[in-house]
Amino acid sequence: MPSPGWYPDPAGRPGHIRYWDGQAWSSATSAQPEPAGPPQRRWVPWTVVGIVALVVVTLVVWFAFGSPSRRSILPDLNSASPSVPSWDEQPPEETPPPVVEPQGGTLVDCPDHDTAPHNVYPADGWLHGGGLKVRQIPRWRIDQVRLGWVYDLSAQTDIVESSRLRKWFSMIGVGALNVADGFDSPHVSAFQTMSCFATSRFYDGYTGRTDLRSEAITVNGRPGWHLRSEVRVEMKEFPHIKGDWIDIIVVDTGSPESLGIFIASATIGDHARIDLVESAMESLTTE
Repeated sequence: MPSPGWYPDPAGRPGHIRYWDGQAWSSATSAQPEPAGPPQRRWVPWTVVGIVALVVVTLVVWFAFGSPSRRSILPDLNSASPSVPSWDEQPPEETPPPVVEPQGGTLVDCPDHDTAPHNVYPADGWLHGGGLKVRQIPRWRIDQVRLGWVYDLSAQTDIVESSRLRKWFSMIGVGALNVADGFDSPHVSAFQTMSCFATSRFYDGYTGRTDLRSEAITVNGRPGWHLRSEVRVEMKEFPHIKGDWIDIIVVDTGSPESLGIFIASATIGDHARIDLVESAMESLTTE
């Protein structure tokens, strides 16, 4: 999850920011201040008189004390208050809001709960969870995938490669994000979930990510957000695998306690599995 601080208002109000305390959004917002313009200069006759007087005083001091023939004064290099411009090492009075959509190789802390599914759904060729459902991919395995921040998760997996110690697989799944964990906006929650998933135990060799698509959508008339990212890895067990394409769709299903989430991954360059994931994604709907 992002660290505490001020972020652009997840409700989408232009020019407003909202405080994130590390677990939840505050109820209060603040308008971002407009940059101040340059001060107006007002020239009056007394300004001209002052300049002339300053020049006269400077010439008097020069002839009285500053002539090279009389003496030479070295500059004070140890002054505690230098009279020349210097680098301002003080922090700015206001810290600009951080980027809401971080990318890169930084690991993040995410909620980690016992999210084992407890609901029983019909075996009707669909995956059900979190108020959403999506058509199953033929011949992919119905599997229990644990993500510590996704409740009621129903998933399918398909093994791409395996070694003695681990497996690399593609997946699709639907489930729920708990509002109490701070997931209260489809837009912001899509990026929070992407950060959690990309730096989870599935990507021990995580090196970074690039967001390829970020857009508002509707699912069966309900508002949502679709985020697609390319997550890159370097793994000794699978040296030729470069990473995954990850699709996350978060939907406001109307529940006051949770948001629905669709999550999918397919190996970069594996066009056959990518096509299967996109076909399943097109069937996504609400219960």
